[in-house]
Amino acid sequence: MTENISYKPVGGITRALLYAVGECSTLEEVLATEPTEVLLKESASHYEEKFSVECGRVGVHHTLTLVAAVESAAAWLDEEFQRTTAAEGVVARISLASGEELVVGWCERLREEAALRTSSLCYSTFSSAREQGEVSLTLEGRSVASARHNPHSTIVTIN
Repeated sequence: MTENISYKPVGGITRALLYAVGECSTLEEVLATEPTEVLLKESASHYEEKFSVECGRVGVHHTLTLVAAVESAAAWLDEEFQRTTAAEGVVARISLASGEELVVGWCERLREEAALRTSSLCYSTFSSAREQGEVSLTLEGRSVASARHNPHSTIVTIN
């Protein structure tokens, strides 16, 4: 039997830092590297966790979609970045409008195997000259734990 449960943090993503996994063997090593900051379009990016249980094993599918203006994407979206996100994978540190900060793309058990990798990259233009084109980068990864349970995540309790 398969059971699916989705968790979507309340509040859009206000900041996203991406860290290349590379040769790092611990999350501390990954987070000590120089991140790539993705300048996001307001209220356009989102993160989702989908939990599934199959034969008693829990799996978590992480999906992070980052949306940026084409002009700002030129600063970080180069050939090396695309190769890194597709092959090595990245760990994302995302800040949410709710005050939460999540670290996504690493779990102690799976280490670099849980890294987020490019699922899709889409360039969009608009019909009006006043509207900016946008880049939508979707990163996905699988792990055995929620980003909320990562010791580097900061969870805010709202009463």
